[in-house]
Amino acid sequence: SEGQSGATTPVIKDQEPGSTTTMDFSEGQSGATTPLSEETTTTKTMTITTTSTTTPAPEQVEFSSTINNLDFEQLESNTAVKEALLLILLEIFMEQFGLPSSCFEILLSAGSVQVDTTITWPTEEEQEALNITDVPESSSVVNSLTDATAVESLQTSLVQSISAIENIDQVSTGEITVSDFAVATTTTTTTTTAGSGAGTAASKAATLHLPTVPVSSAATLLAMLLLYRCA
Repeated sequence: SEGQSGATTPVIKDQEPGSTTTMDFSEGQSGATTPLSEETTTTKTMTITTTSTTTPAPEQVEFSSTINNLDFEQLESNTAVKEALLLILLEIFMEQFGLPSSCFEILLSAGSVQVDTTITWPTEEEQEALNITDVPESSSVVNSLTDATAVESLQTSLVQSISAIENIDQVSTGEITVSDFAVATTTTTTTTTAGSGAGTAASKAATLHLPTVPVSSAATLLAMLLLYRCA
């Protein structure tokens, strides 16, 4: 049909049942043919990026030494002397290695008095929280514990300070000396589970234990070793 403006409007013609309905197009003023109605579908794509990071485990250095001519059982029963000894050890190690007290764990055991020390390096967050600067590398600490001159200097400082502890004679059996410095680094691996961001620190150690049995001949020994290997 034709409206008052002369524009042509679509006409939907009745068809026989089962036939197809045909839609005419209108003609605009410019003469261009445009569809009566138009549906526009917009598809949005979202990209999600998951980042997995691995946080390195803290570095550790373990070392041991022996304080000779101290009775461990008497030291254990004398709380004041024991606490003074631990404080002396902590202060000297802090000064020697340039690390705060929170980095040290010191354990005492028998024989005469065995000193086992673990140094754990502070994380970057801990350094910022404690306002710690110029933290030494673990390699420099290991070097100082394996250098003969540095160890001798450390031993001298320990002997002088320990000997000056009040009532140290109550737990000593002779002249106090410090010896048997030994150092070992701790290797720790850190793994991160993809997508979860959770890290797990783990260290592995494997030891092979052979059975202790009487062996009468080389042939018997060889057979037992082969049997153990197959098992």
